[in-house]
Amino acid sequence: MADTQEAKPSTFAASIKRKVIDTKHLDYRGDYLARLRALYEGGSALLQNKTVMAEIFPKHRQESPKVYAERVKRAIYIAHASEIVDFITASLAADPIMMSLLGDKVPDDWYSVFAEDVSAPGGERLPLSSLAREQATEMLICRTAWTRVDMPKAGEFESLGEQVRAGALDAYTVPVQAETVINWKELGTRELEWVVLYDCDQPQAQWNAERYTIVDTWTVWTRTGWAKYQLKRPVGEKIDEDAMATRIDEGAHTFERVPLVRTSVPKGLWAMDTLESPAREHLNKRSALAWAEFQSLLPELYEFKGPEESSEPIAGSQEDAGRATNQARGPGYVQERGHQDRAEWVGPSPEPFKEARLSLNELRDDMHRVMHMMAMAVSQNSTALGRSAASKKEDRSTTNVVLAALGQYIREHMIGVYTMVSRGRGDADLIGQWQVEGAAEFESDSGDAILDRAAKFALAPVHSAIFNQDVELDCAKAWYGDRGTDQEKLDKIEAQIRAYVPPVPPTAPVKAKKEGEVTPPEVDGSAEEMMASKKAQDESDA
Repeated sequence: MADTQEAKPSTFAASIKRKVIDTKHLDYRGDYLARLRALYEGGSALLQNKTVMAEIFPKHRQESPKVYAERVKRAIYIAHASEIVDFITASLAADPIMMSLLGDKVPDDWYSVFAEDVSAPGGERLPLSSLAREQATEMLICRTAWTRVDMPKAGEFESLGEQVRAGALDAYTVPVQAETVINWKELGTRELEWVVLYDCDQPQAQWNAERYTIVDTWTVWTRTGWAKYQLKRPVGEKIDEDAMATRIDEGAHTFERVPLVRTSVPKGLWAMDTLESPAREHLNKRSALAWAEFQSLLPELYEFKGPEESSEPIAGSQEDAGRATNQARGPGYVQERGHQDRAEWVGPSPEPFKEARLSLNELRDDMHRVMHMMAMAVSQNSTALGRSAASKKEDRSTTNVVLAALGQYIREHMIGVYTMVSRGRGDADLIGQWQVEGAAEFESDSGDAILDRAAKFALAPVHSAIFNQDVELDCAKAWYGDRGTDQEKLDKIEAQIRAYVPPVPPTAPVKAKKEGEVTPPEVDGSAEEMMASKKAQDESDA
């Protein structure tokens, strides 16, 4: 975290009550966001999450804990929601984000290096384009994406050059999950006055020690500094709202703003909010069908015994009250039964299975139709229509409508990140000068359609180098589209295509004209002129 070079009097309290620092914003929906994230991730993130499963996979009426626990073990979830969200964000790669300055200004080389890796020191490499897609996914899941911009701790430097060489101005980004941002205050200008982040951990002091302590940590960010508060409690102990959280660290920063960039999409683009209900129903109904099928495939044998007392004589075997269980079963054994005794395999009726499968297919289709719902929500926004009408065809596909609308918020977020970086580095002349390209133009055709169209151009060639270069570039992108090729490789391919000069075909030798030979007319002459010229040439040769 950014820090000051000289210690100053603290502007943060030394301690604060838990119920105060843990106050939630009125719009905070942490539990719901955690549920949406679990439904998006699926697998163990959902099925092994006892808290979320208890909410969205409840017990049946009067169901015993033992049976419920068995049903949870056998629950099945097909993550259609993640397929939809990932398809949207993967499509953004067709038009990657690129930053530049207004006018003829050119940023220094540091910003080029920064775009290649915006991660924290020692973290996994994260290009700017990947950060953009990652935060687009966050918008689709949680509606709001948060990115924290930070700087290495400052030291004592004799000059700015020394500070630069030490990497003290190497800003970096930290994506922040929306459910960890529990409280914030927004000014009238949409700027943040302060933000509170929360984290809970259960550390292990040594490899042979037990995890017996829960550590709650709150980090407060203001326009001038930050402070970290902690509160520890034994595992299993009830939370004490009046317990005092102690400040364990603090510092100042050079951003002059709360160094968190926040961007929220409108409700119509909040994909997981729309998908939550059908995804939850699909989980319960698919699991119930699987449970019923399991019981049908492994039915239970029930014994129905006839009367053991009667006014009429009964068989001797019928006098044995334990005859249903005390006889051996299996090949080679014969059971002795009495009058009216019978055994039947009992299981659920398979009649509802067909209807359940039809309903599951409808639910799946409903989830995949969410793209059309999002497109309709975007189309109802007159401002969005006005922006797109000048540069887009009216018959764009549903996917392109959603991508274009989402791209607007991605570009807004990236400008916010770069502006915050410039503030932290002290590049005041770059504030308000950043512009972003990308996340705007998307090819509506499939890869196969692009390649087929290019093959037709070969039969009817267009004599334009630029046109043919664009066609070749589209073919390359279509070929690599589903192979996860990074932008750097595509940039190299484009450079090679632009630099390629096709060989000039050899020309036929020019035939020397004979004395009195008539030069044929140009190709664009009339048919009559060409015939007259041919006749004159024949007479001359004769």
